[in-house]
Amino acid sequence: MESAPEKFADRLRTVQLGLVLSGMPLTLIANCFVAASASVVMWYSDRNDEIFWWLGAVVVLNVLRSLMVLVARLLNWVEVRRSLLAATLVGGSLASGGLWALLPTVLSDVGKPTSAYVTFILAGVSAGAMIQSVPYKLNAQAFFGPPMIALSFVLLTDGEMVQFIVGINVVLLTLIMFRGGRAAERGFLKTHAMAFRATSLATSLSQANHDISRSNHELEIIATRDPLTDLANRSLFNDHLSEKLGGDPDDGHAVALLVLDIDLFKTVNDTFGHTVGDTVLVAFARVLRDACSKGDLIARLGGDEFAVVVSGPEAEARAEAIANCVLAINGRSPKAGDPTSMIGTSIGLAVCRRGAETAEQLFSNADAALYEAKAQGRRRLQRFDETLRAMTGRRHEVETRLETALSTGEIKAFFQPQALLSDRRVVGFETLARWLHPDIGPVAPDEIVNAASRLHLLDRLTEIMARSACELIHRLDDLGLGDTIVSVNVSPREFGVTSPAATLIRVAAETGIAPERLEVEITEETLLDARMAAVDLSLLDEAGFPIAVDDFGMGHSSLAYLLKLNVSRLKIDRSFVDGIADSSTNRALVSALVSAGRALSIDIIAEGVEREADCEVLRMLGCRYGQGFLFGRAMSLAEALACFEQSEKGRGRSTA
Repeated sequence: MESAPEKFADRLRTVQLGLVLSGMPLTLIANCFVAASASVVMWYSDRNDEIFWWLGAVVVLNVLRSLMVLVARLLNWVEVRRSLLAATLVGGSLASGGLWALLPTVLSDVGKPTSAYVTFILAGVSAGAMIQSVPYKLNAQAFFGPPMIALSFVLLTDGEMVQFIVGINVVLLTLIMFRGGRAAERGFLKTHAMAFRATSLATSLSQANHDISRSNHELEIIATRDPLTDLANRSLFNDHLSEKLGGDPDDGHAVALLVLDIDLFKTVNDTFGHTVGDTVLVAFARVLRDACSKGDLIARLGGDEFAVVVSGPEAEARAEAIANCVLAINGRSPKAGDPTSMIGTSIGLAVCRRGAETAEQLFSNADAALYEAKAQGRRRLQRFDETLRAMTGRRHEVETRLETALSTGEIKAFFQPQALLSDRRVVGFETLARWLHPDIGPVAPDEIVNAASRLHLLDRLTEIMARSACELIHRLDDLGLGDTIVSVNVSPREFGVTSPAATLIRVAAETGIAPERLEVEITEETLLDARMAAVDLSLLDEAGFPIAVDDFGMGHSSLAYLLKLNVSRLKIDRSFVDGIADSSTNRALVSALVSAGRALSIDIIAEGVEREADCEVLRMLGCRYGQGFLFGRAMSLAEALACFEQSEKGRGRSTA
């Protein structure tokens, strides 16, 4: 590869040869004309016919040189064969100069009147050659060198003083021409070198400006586009939404915002891998493009969360049409082996007039609607309304106070007893979170768990509940009741985000509680996302923690997986228990569950037992354990100890 200086030198040589080559036709014509003129003058003076042979040789040579010029131009020698072109030009000039050197040495006599003319002619053509070949001195020197040297020699050796003096002048002229040719070429090269550098600098600056513009454009794309889906990213989405909401509030147009989530996307990612997950995201982006119009902004906000901003006339109706279109496409029958066909979508919609709300408020409203769509069973569109506005306000109040409540102990552990149905004896407790705030009142357990999930505080909540359960176990041990089990609930949303197994194992070790005494309650939803929870559930099982499945019967748990997981208890959902005495269908379902549990050596506990009649039916169906208001509401630690003591005294067992 050529270096930069070599490339620069090649460019100069190309210009030199190109200029010489472009001037060759006129030079050759002039050469022939001067040669013809000289031949006529000398023939009339000397009547020497040999001069015409010389003229013919000059013409033939110039014709050959003309053909060379033609070939060089056609084959672009100035670019691809520079060395050959230079050698051919110099060779042709040298041959021509050799012919002209014959004039003073062979074809004329310095003593004749034509000698002055010959001297004049040779000096003239030599000067013309030098002027014509300024860019390339070697070409000019090759031509005027032979005749001027020959002329100098003839004049200096003639023996006449006048001729000698003229010869000295010719020598001086020849030297000046050699020196002048070199200086002229140096000046030419310097001038063009400066021009090349200036051009190169201008080109470099232009290229740099182009590169900077292209880089700025690429950076702008990177800064505003999602690289995977090529949709707008969160930054562009925020700017666009703020711009649309900042329009003229009197134009009567609304801004509609759709926030969309791919249902159970994490399960797809964990089950099939991130490559398939990315394929699902790209496919979903394509669905959105097909459903939206040109003026709608589609954005990927991160993960599996997308948004569509619709503005202008009938924005609300168009947004609902987009949502229904997406739901219809994602609601088609799944295709075997195609994970992208199994995706569902939950959608939240919020609408406001321009200038009525900020971008943050509108997004918060749409996000609240999305959350409600998920809570209502997913694969649906939920519009933000006044009811949701009140729920959002409540949620905000809970979230802003939750972390403080966890730090100050405002959220307390309460314990609901679990009893044998045969004699109502308390055999265990379930740990439940209770929060009574002085300003916002009582906060339901679901509210606490949901807020903790959104704020990524589930691990702290689980640890607080686990430590409280361990404290109860210690207090029961102090009463001599070392076989009592206390359960702790673990939210399915905690798996895959934190490690509840690590938290529970650490708490049990720090409090000195045997894992066999601390039961872990999970929901069937956790089992449905078994891949995400598998590692933690295996760690819990290996450590010796009993595992119970809460709200059993509401999902689609696999009995094979229950056996593999070594589940110790199934808790029948209260919807099957409440009113079982009056429902033959519920009795049949519970009987089947009890029989399956007995066959699998899994204990069954019924939740929501509130009536004596229901308790008796459950006992007759073979269900051994129950939990509900019939045996006691959730109570404080002191109340739980008192309840347990009362239960033990009722069957004549001393706790002293």
